[in-house]
Amino acid sequence: MEKFIIEGGIPLQGEVTPSGNKNAALPLLAACLLTEAPVILHNVPDIRDVSDMRMLIESLGVEIVDLGGRSWRITAHTVRPADLDPDLCRRIRASIMLAGPMTARAGEMRLPPPGGDVIGRRRLDTHILALKKLGVDVKYVRSFEFKAKRLKGAEILLDEASVTGTENVIMAAVTAKGTTLLRNAASEPHVQELCQMLNSLGAKISDIGSNTLHIEGVESLHGGEFRIGPDYLEVVSFIGAAAVTRGEVRIHNAGPQYLDMVRIIFRRLGVDWTVDGEDILVPPRQRLKIEPDLGNAIPEIKTNVWPAFPTDLSSIAITVATQARGSILFHDWMYPGRMYFTDKLVSMGAQIVLCDPHRCIVTGPTKLYGEKVESPDIRAGMALLLAALAAQGQSTIRNIGQIDRGYENVDGKLRSLGAQIERLKEEKEGNKRNWGFASIRSQIPNFVILITEYYLLFRLRRHFQELPYCLAQHPLGKRPHLTVDDLAAEDEQHGRDALNPILACPIGILICVDLGHDQFAGLFFGDLIQHRRDHLARAAPRRPEVYDHG
Repeated sequence: MEKFIIEGGIPLQGEVTPSGNKNAALPLLAACLLTEAPVILHNVPDIRDVSDMRMLIESLGVEIVDLGGRSWRITAHTVRPADLDPDLCRRIRASIMLAGPMTARAGEMRLPPPGGDVIGRRRLDTHILALKKLGVDVKYVRSFEFKAKRLKGAEILLDEASVTGTENVIMAAVTAKGTTLLRNAASEPHVQELCQMLNSLGAKISDIGSNTLHIEGVESLHGGEFRIGPDYLEVVSFIGAAAVTRGEVRIHNAGPQYLDMVRIIFRRLGVDWTVDGEDILVPPRQRLKIEPDLGNAIPEIKTNVWPAFPTDLSSIAITVATQARGSILFHDWMYPGRMYFTDKLVSMGAQIVLCDPHRCIVTGPTKLYGEKVESPDIRAGMALLLAALAAQGQSTIRNIGQIDRGYENVDGKLRSLGAQIERLKEEKEGNKRNWGFASIRSQIPNFVILITEYYLLFRLRRHFQELPYCLAQHPLGKRPHLTVDDLAAEDEQHGRDALNPILACPIGILICVDLGHDQFAGLFFGDLIQHRRDHLARAAPRRPEVYDHG
């Protein structure tokens, strides 16, 4: 395990070049399975998710040669539907994208359940329903089995504009017999790049960039070369970093043509930039004032499918909003776990009200202070890194492997801009609080866990009458990846014992969560954390929260 140590409050200055788009590299690697001829990909990002995808593809019999300079040659002369490493599949959600090309090329595929960020339920039904339309027989018994003799084109209406679902169908359809009409397709930049690369290999895909794709099946694809475009999520992350530190940054090869909607949203936060060819220049003197809606109403930033504001940037925008004057509502309806990281921003001094798992209100500007926090997922981890760069004092971010999954050499790039950031190995500490609930989870029957949770919740409600009414509900959902150790470490910073009876309620809930039965961990978790923070604030008032930058 590694961590970042950041000295905040230093304006970023200089020039930076973003890496290739991770969300494009993963499907492009999968698409190379469709042809036996060599395919050369340029500008491949050197990040963990891409390395994991490489190992998965190589286990299917594909030869990948690193040509240097971020270029790979992928040759899938022969492929075999081998059993994939379940642990490797659980590390990345992109493993599901092997189903389409492998079924098209080899006629079958066995796939363990994919993983990825813990930000809420991420359904695979769209993939399954669409592939079945093309003639794929899908079975699931603890793992997926895909089989098909010959895929046939079909008219497909996706039940949601899933990015990976769209990519899977595209890869399966390009060599299917006949024509496929794909409606309600996702149209993100990485989906467009996948279509462009497949066309360069001999596919026939038209209306690229729209939500209706026409795919005329071809007998086979040939080899070729393709350059992966810049990661627009990384570009916007550096724009946000420059804004919150009051710095001046030029971002080379930034792909500004993909940032029109992002620019509209960031202007509402008082942040703007200039475009110079393929470069973006972020000036040092940003307004950082939230533009209200008509009638001076609190504005709302709502994520949606492309070309609307993407969900992956909501965490970055929330951090930027903490430094802007005014109040704004963020609404991310896609993932119920996306906003749980905001309690970490609150611990740094941000003024944020978590309304429910999908919405929060941010009021700023607030002065942020250095804290010890943990990265829960890729985008939230980067948002916390931005907050640490803007904060006064020293911050520690643990579990930075999550950030490394999506951002190549982010600490090196930030140091080149003048940031004081250091990557260190985590020191191994004694297992004082390692109670081992996860290790015994598989040995405890679910009904015992459920009864225990109901009992604990009943007792906790008696001790904490102020708990949200939703404790009595039985919501479904995924939990944020928080542990008893996280809560205990934070209590130490406030000079309190993690097992203090007054704070036993959140500890008890975390015990329930750690036992593994997730039913109660979804909709009320954010309210619970906020309630606990309110108690801490009453017991020991912290530093002033609102800071006037003017």
